[in-house]
Amino acid sequence: MKFNEYKEAEKELDKQLDSESNSPNLIKYVSVWLKDREPEKFKELVSRFHYLEPNIYADQEMAQDEDPPF
Repeated sequence: MKFNEYKEAEKELDKQLDSESNSPNLIKYVSVWLKDREPEKFKELVSRFHYLEPNIYADQEMAQDEDPPF
């Protein structure tokens, strides 16, 4: 998944998670399930996250800078 693909998919997931009152628990459950049942896929996803991580954090910082503090 490329960074721009991630950003589009993130928008869709954010919409879904906004309607989930226990979204942190949902994310944790999905992570635990994936790590337990598909450990190689989990490792691949973690590795890909670390590859994209600098771009993700840079994007978050830019978004924060665009929002005025008051």
